[in-house]
Amino acid sequence: EKLSGRAEEAGAGGLLEEMMPLLLSCASSDQDGVANETMDFLTAYVNMLKRASRVAPEQTAQLGPILGVLQLKLTYPAEFDFENSGEAEEQFVEFRKDLSVLLKNIARISPGTVVSFVQGAIGAVLSRLWEPQTTFGEVECVLTMLYELGEIIRLDEASQNPEVSMAAALAMVMSSGIGQYPHHTVQRAYLEIAHRYAKFLQMQQQHIPGVLTCFVRVVTSGDKLVRAKACYNFIKVLRAIRAHLAVHVSGLMDALLPHLNTTGGDMEHQERLYLFEAAGTILGSDGLPPEESARQLERVVAPLVERMEAVAARYVGAARSQGGDASRV
Repeated sequence: EKLSGRAEEAGAGGLLEEMMPLLLSCASSDQDGVANETMDFLTAYVNMLKRASRVAPEQTAQLGPILGVLQLKLTYPAEFDFENSGEAEEQFVEFRKDLSVLLKNIARISPGTVVSFVQGAIGAVLSRLWEPQTTFGEVECVLTMLYELGEIIRLDEASQNPEVSMAAALAMVMSSGIGQYPHHTVQRAYLEIAHRYAKFLQMQQQHIPGVLTCFVRVVTSGDKLVRAKACYNFIKVLRAIRAHLAVHVSGLMDALLPHLNTTGGDMEHQERLYLFEAAGTILGSDGLPPEESARQLERVVAPLVERMEAVAARYVGAARSQGGDASRV
């Protein structure tokens, strides 16, 4: 940055290009101290490129290998303890935040490079999604990278190659069945993507059934570590696609009703309230005939009224058995 002459800049650039493989090797190290120190240098380098008035082609070419290191370091280790986080877990979460910032800065420098890399990474993971050696961390990582890009790259941003674009990457994810992956981190990342890119569902409605199926499964019987946020995002997505919900109302209500009309299970009170709000949004779908809306609403309300009447009857019976004034109850 501080070099003034073109000859000096060229010499420094050549030296850096020669050093880059070694830097990337150090950044990929399993030794946290080595990796962290090198990541600090790579962060400074990317920040320099972001401030530059022009990024040379050879500098842009270096971004791809840096993204490969980011993918490696963003990946949750197999031993990560989600339920009893200690110091190591907290440090890793903070480290991931820094890496996400670095990812977004690279996207500001060369959006096409990042979209191409992330789409390729998604394709590679999807090709071996159900193989035993594929870890949850690898799957969650590519989804997180796609999610983070939503802050920088617009869904409708023009691309020189329509087959390599945010829309193409999202189509791969939405049509892949990745929402069925059993680990809660993958489910959370998938549903966060559905929330952030709800506009995509409006444009490509063929993906709506798969997304709704995943949401319903998670909000009704998913892992408690992801269920509350999933319930919240479910409402947001329903509101975004309410113009296309009418054909799905019956199936959605059939799935939700057993959880609306019971107080058992491990579902938290707030989660159940979210489900009632979701039901209200579903029944307010555009194009839903009033008589169908009324019929479905009765299915929700009737069991609740019956329970209230049963509780009231018990109090009245108790008051009468004690010689009290039942009318006051």
